[in-house]
Amino acid sequence: MEASRPYQEAFSTGQYQRKSGLFGKYDNVRRLWEDQVTQLFLRPHLEPSVAEKGRNLKGLRILDLGCGSGDGYELLTQIPATGARLDEHEVALLSPDILELYLGFDISPFLVEQGRALYRDDDKVKILQGDFSHGLPLEVVGETPYDLYFTNFGTLSHNEDEQNIKLLSDIAGHSGEHALVVADWLGRYSYEWQSLWTKELSENRFMDYVISYIYSEKERWGRELEHFPLRLMSREEVEGVVRGAAERAGAEIEIKRMFDRSIFVGRHMDTADYNEHCQPIRGAVNSLFEVSVRTNLNSLLIDYHPEPGFDFLNDFLGEFGMCWNTLVKF
Repeated sequence: MEASRPYQEAFSTGQYQRKSGLFGKYDNVRRLWEDQVTQLFLRPHLEPSVAEKGRNLKGLRILDLGCGSGDGYELLTQIPATGARLDEHEVALLSPDILELYLGFDISPFLVEQGRALYRDDDKVKILQGDFSHGLPLEVVGETPYDLYFTNFGTLSHNEDEQNIKLLSDIAGHSGEHALVVADWLGRYSYEWQSLWTKELSENRFMDYVISYIYSEKERWGRELEHFPLRLMSREEVEGVVRGAAERAGAEIEIKRMFDRSIFVGRHMDTADYNEHCQPIRGAVNSLFEVSVRTNLNSLLIDYHPEPGFDFLNDFLGEFGMCWNTLVKF
């Protein structure tokens, strides 16, 4: 319950309500950029499971760990089928008839209550209160395996590595013959927190995180916000956790793909809390999606500041920024 306090604070602002726009948890970038990038990368790995279920006349079972108010349900059920454009949500990969159960659980009673209200008329959706910090809670999820074990938006960064090894090994033992797992951490080398970059993986393992982006700059001034630790992960560290889970479970866990959905548009680009060189790019991109709002395109141009000693990252992000700026100028 201690871990849910910062989210309770953010929830009380009203910015966790299901709406889209320039601000809040469900802003335009979240729904029309980050969620769609996740859908794009997840689709080719989910399609075989959907096809198999269709052939066997069975439904797909989804478990959403740290679901908030059922966020994963909206994202997963709006994945466009192959051949459809990403904005053609009516051609969905997961149609209602292929879904047997979406079970989400979260530690926050406020978000669970909100989710239950949102999906009270859908018999295939269940949202319960539960905690995965000590492994997969069977008293919540039950004994029947799931086809997709899903986390999103840094959910696993709340845990120590040992806790996630336990969780993933539990999932490997619970899932039966095979399953798809989406594991989500905060990336160690995001430009948003360049001040925390280090070559020593034993350093800056956890960042002191604050949900300051919910508030305007004026509202943040002089306000005491809840801080909490979140684990930052590199590719090497993710591979170590997965390897440890596979060894403990005596199972094969194969990493299919790693990706970052938020390059230059993360929420703390606008706050510059962890990198003084950040520009409010997310706000500018949000305005691009907003009806009847004119965006100054110069506000989208990225002035990347390299960090000495990190040549690979500087080369990648510098080139990414150059391509970005070329498109904006065009």
